[in-house]
Amino acid sequence: MPYQTIYTDTGVLMVSLENLSQYANGYKARFAFGNPQSIDFDNVEIKLRWGPARPKKFQPGEQQLWRAKFQTATQKIGKRIHASSWNPTDIILSPATSEQVGVIEIESISAPTVFMRQQ
Repeated sequence: MPYQTIYTDTGVLMVSLENLSQYANGYKARFAFGNPQSIDFDNVEIKLRWGPARPKKFQPGEQQLWRAKFQTATQKIGKRIHASSWNPTDIILSPATSEQVGVIEIESISAPTVFMRQQ
């Protein structure tokens, strides 16, 4: 499974986009959050942005115009990200059309609460 590594203030997560499907007036993105650590994350908040597919070649000044078309959202994950496992999670990108979801980027992940097993 291809993934990207994201570093948070409380540890590292691996993120993979598993599926993207139409949903209401936008899209539902199913991510798998891999937690290679021995702690659980709770109250996770994700800041992401999405926009049209990247053009094959930019003319001068076009990259800024392309980036200006991106939308942003901050969403809380309603469940715990468990230790040593992949955790499937749906995130809604809305409003969005198929032309507006050519690129999805996770800007940051905040995980202010962690849990560890007690011995």
